[in-house]
Amino acid sequence: MLDGLSTVITVIIGIASLVSLVIGVATWYAGAVKKTYAAERSFNHLQNDLRQLSGNVALVLDDAKDRFDAIDRNLEEIKENIEALKTKRFFR
Repeated sequence: MLDGLSTVITVIIGIASLVSLVIGVATWYAGAVKKTYAAERSFNHLQNDLRQLSGNVALVLDDAKDRFDAIDRNLEEIKENIEALKTKRFFR
């Protein structure tokens, strides 16, 4: 009687161990899949942020170029006015 009971207990413990192992493997796999998805999602966010940043930098550079062009035109105009005044002998 005691041998049969010990065999049943051993089988129950073995089955519980196998169930625990299967649950552990499933949990580990689900965590690994979730981490992979999270890493891919973060990478895609970084790519999108980089594209947006690149576009913004291009806009700022274009704006700065336009402003420098306007400053160059103003300086040329000032230079022409100074030259015109020099020819009229306002300056020596």
